[in-house]
Amino acid sequence: MSTRSYNIHPLEDKFTRRGIKVSHFLAHKNGVSFSIYVHAKPGSKQEKIIPDSDGNLIIHTHARPIDGQANEAIRVIIAKYFRLSKSCVEVTRGEKSRYKHVIVTIFFTDSKDLAYYLET
Repeated sequence: MSTRSYNIHPLEDKFTRRGIKVSHFLAHKNGVSFSIYVHAKPGSKQEKIIPDSDGNLIIHTHARPIDGQANEAIRVIIAKYFRLSKSCVEVTRGEKSRYKHVIVTIFFTDSKDLAYYLET
């Protein structure tokens, strides 16, 4: 397996253009990781993601905050938004709060490199 060097600034720029504030970009051997802040709205009528004025994501979900159902739904919604599997999304802080810290890890493969994630 060869080690590639990636310039992650285009990925960060893409999120900034969408109004999403990401922090702690970390490039590693097989991809990149970054963290985002989420304001959860469980029990909503619609499932949607809206960036707020601070660059955090407001995530509306049908799931109720019972036994981690809302956290699991938030992982799925974020994964769909970034076109990843839900195993690439981890809620690291705020499991019992509406305000959450989420780490997203993107693994690059031969068929999915940085250009794939820069598509709209």
